Amino acid sequence: MSTEKEISQNGLDNCNSMLYPKNTVFITARGTVGKIAMAGCDMAMNQSCYAIIGQKSDNQHYIHQLCLDMVDSIRQKSNGAVFDAINAKDIESEPIILLQEDTIEEFEKIATPIYEMIWTNESQNAKLRSVRDVLLPKLMSGEIDVSNLDLGS
Repeated sequence: MSTEKEISQNGLDNCNSMLYPKNTVFITARGTVGKIAMAGCDMAMNQSCYAIIGQKSDNQHYIHQLCLDMVDSIRQKSNGAVFDAINAKDIESEPIILLQEDTIEEFEKIATPIYEMIWTNESQNAKLRSVRDVLLPKLMSGEIDVSNLDLGS
């Protein structure tokens, strides 16, 4: 939904990354190899990741599921002297079952509302965490008193 760190336009203009669109699938390539994430907003990445975007941008939920399905096999290919790593050839050489376009479209019709609900729930959870983080210290210190609230019980 958001990133821990942000990059300025100047930083983006002077690095090897680009701004990837929402729903880009990222896979970690070094260290904790094979972690899969789907971007909830436009974002850049560092050199420890690969970005995977389908030929049709509206098939990203299918791409996400393909990546989740093949991640264990990709992890087994990882190697490195200091820490595990995978390279683009490891991903490119992974066999996948290619479905007919109409099958992918049907999958997307079902998956898109589910993914949108996940994004909505995560957004609401983030807002609730923020409210909790503001209110809890005030409740603990006694600054706010809720002992007289009627909670409808």
